Amino acid sequence: MLLDEADEVNLRAQLTRTFGQCLYRAGDTDLAMPSLMAALGIFHDQQDRYEEAYTLRWIAIAQRAAGHDAPARR
Repeated sequence: MLLDEADEVNLRAQLTRTFGQCLYRAGDTDLAMPSLMAALGIFHDQQDRYEEAYTLRWIAIAQRAAGHDAPARR
């Protein structure tokens, strides 16, 4: 899989997040969340605050779409 071939940690996180975004846009929020959360963890570990914030935005979007308004607001 492409993700397994990505040596660069940041690239791997971006690909993981993009996969989650694609799943969300395809209407599968349940499958999108694990990818978005995995990307968030990588960005957090790398202390990449910009990408972390951008990923949090997508997590909130997916949570809101799934009817989880309280976590989305956090």
